[in-house]
Amino acid sequence: MARILVVDDIPTVLNALAVVLSGAGYLVETAANAEQAQKKIQTVGEEYDVIVTDMRMERDHSGLAVVKAAQEKAPHTPVIVLTGYADIDDSIKSMKAGAFSYLAKTGEEVEMDLLLMHVERAIHYRTGWLFTSTPIFNALDHALDVLIPALSSLETVTAELKSLADARKRLLQHFRGTKN
Repeated sequence: MARILVVDDIPTVLNALAVVLSGAGYLVETAANAEQAQKKIQTVGEEYDVIVTDMRMERDHSGLAVVKAAQEKAPHTPVIVLTGYADIDDSIKSMKAGAFSYLAKTGEEVEMDLLLMHVERAIHYRTGWLFTSTPIFNALDHALDVLIPALSSLETVTAELKSLADARKRLLQHFRGTKN
């Protein structure tokens, strides 16, 4: 079950987001402001699969503090930034800070469906990163880096050995044929 941290300073919005996400089957934790979120991120770190944060909370761009905290502690945890002020500058700032996506929040049901789609996409992204970044895959990559050139050399050696075996066979046939 994916673990999601939801951050918003408006209790009704925070609760609505938590209800929607937990209703979709996610394990949801909440934080009422950027400071609480930063503490949870520092404590829990990579254990969150996705973080959903409001852009403007107690300070204008406190959502950026959440994005930056996640980037420092858990850089492969996607952060979805929500805003009630669909501002291009905020969007650019959040994406430059490392946000996974930036969505307007209007309180409409369609918006919640869009949020769920982004959360699912973020989980797939993180799962793919974790899957391909595990020690066994790193070891496999290293082994392939070593084996592929070695296999190429083995193919050359095998071809040369086959050529020598064929030459030996021809020589034996030749000598056997001259003795008769």
